[in-house]
Amino acid sequence: MELRAKATAASDPFEFGILVPRWAMMRALLVMASITVLATVPAAAQQFDGRDPVCLQIWEWGGSTTISCQYRSWDACKVAAASLSAMCLLNPYGQSPPERSRRSPHR
Repeated sequence: MELRAKATAASDPFEFGILVPRWAMMRALLVMASITVLATVPAAAQQFDGRDPVCLQIWEWGGSTTISCQYRSWDACKVAAASLSAMCLLNPYGQSPPERSRRSPHR
């Protein structure tokens, strides 16, 4: 009489009938690695020029936005924003005009 060890569920990977080819596993691993690498790359920062005081923020398809700070006046920005999904805003890095003195002039 010959005794054979019975395979347990933990030692038999094919017991549940799931057979995945090696190339499919490698492809899945490559896709997951690519997503991980691309998700960790920092996005390109937008740079604002401080010479122009008004910016135009345009919303694009998919939820992304583009900010262009190249307008000298609100009116020029409004003309560019016409018929777009956009708005004008102050340049956060723009040079503000000097504040007016709050004192009354001496008489």
